[in-house]
Amino acid sequence: MIYYFAYGNNMHPETINERCLTNQKGGGIVKDIGVARIKDHRLAFTIKTPIWGGPVGDIISQPFFYVYGYLYQIDEVALNHLDIAEYLPEGNSYTRVEMQVEVVKKENLLQVDSVITAITYRVIEEKRMPEEPPQKDYIKRLIDGAIERNLPSQYVTSLKLMDVHANGDFIKGEFIGLPTKNRNSDYRMPIIQLSQENIKRLSIKEYAFITHGEKSAIAKVSVDNSLNGKGKVCRLDESIRRGLGFMQGDTGIEFYGGYLKITPAPNSARPKQIIPPRFLLLRMAKVDYIDCEKRIAVLDENLMSILGIEKGDYIQINAVIHNKNTNTLKTTKIRRRAFTGSTQYRKEGGELRPYPEEGVVHLDLDAREELGFDKYLEFYPLFVSASTKDLLLSRFVFYILVIVGVLVGIQQSVAPIFVSFIQNPDKTTKEIYGLLFSTFTSIIIGGAIAWNDVSRKVKP
Repeated sequence: MIYYFAYGNNMHPETINERCLTNQKGGGIVKDIGVARIKDHRLAFTIKTPIWGGPVGDIISQPFFYVYGYLYQIDEVALNHLDIAEYLPEGNSYTRVEMQVEVVKKENLLQVDSVITAITYRVIEEKRMPEEPPQKDYIKRLIDGAIERNLPSQYVTSLKLMDVHANGDFIKGEFIGLPTKNRNSDYRMPIIQLSQENIKRLSIKEYAFITHGEKSAIAKVSVDNSLNGKGKVCRLDESIRRGLGFMQGDTGIEFYGGYLKITPAPNSARPKQIIPPRFLLLRMAKVDYIDCEKRIAVLDENLMSILGIEKGDYIQINAVIHNKNTNTLKTTKIRRRAFTGSTQYRKEGGELRPYPEEGVVHLDLDAREELGFDKYLEFYPLFVSASTKDLLLSRFVFYILVIVGVLVGIQQSVAPIFVSFIQNPDKTTKEIYGLLFSTFTSIIIGGAIAWNDVSRKVKP
């Protein structure tokens, strides 16, 4: 007997029995084992078959992702029937491979019980097409199979999010979100990748507003020529996927999916300051009760280092709010001093949680209302950056002393040489020229020192 892992249509008991002819003469033997998963891979739709006439299932490598499915034991007869059903003899779609499969615990489907080697079917590498949303009847069958086999509820929800035809045909702006790749020059900021055709069709300039259920995010738009030009598929950074609440189980576990709407966002969404700072897209969460009346923002110490700030420095927080009634976008911003919080842990739901949390900016109720949110809203993504204006002001006395020092130095050394070149018998005029020259030069040098002092800390 051979272990076989089914992640697509063959999860459904009716399909596997029909394809392996289990109830007919000359049919194969199929035994149920249970729910299983493949680590560091995700579900994709990269091939069209004659039966479905649209994109159907495949699994491709993707770190931190999981493909859930159902594990069987089958005999050689059943395997031969499956090979025919998966078009192996034609050699134009699937190939059979051996993979490490994690059998999960019955009492906790997100934990591993054992690891075995099983066969499964993947699309032949050179036959893969650009990814697209699944064919509507196929995804419905896949969802039915996942429910029938009692796959984790999070995974079933993720599959349902891929049923983009649930409310009819495609509506403008509705996409399936995949992980980003080949970031190139955009590695410093949260991005969404789209095909050039979709960017043009949606009239997107530099930024896009992304909505997933009741949650929203904003990101810079980048072109990915590997995507199907007309296909409703995009790629999202991990920070955005998590900010939007894509389904996940244990920490680090992600499933394929993410049905979302994309609309153009104003260029004013990105923080604009005297010195363009490095910025992060962080989720909003509430502060601990100890810090709730202090009018501060609480950040993880590592995030403060990335932003180039120290405890007590000011940060600028930018929010983009989508009004669904008027379909308009509004940008708001506030300034807050950043600290690491008054405690290392806080109680929530009867449990102790790290405080501050990674990837989170903790704000009080006043800050949420100033940004234009409901005071109880959480996990909304915000742009957070150092406030370069405040960094410059905080070192104002130092910069003045620098300018004075440069002024005195130029006045004593460089200015007399400059004056000697001026052919004017009037001594007072010469002195004025020298003073103006030294003042102007010292301001330029002092300004350059101030600019470098701040930008070296906060620029990307």
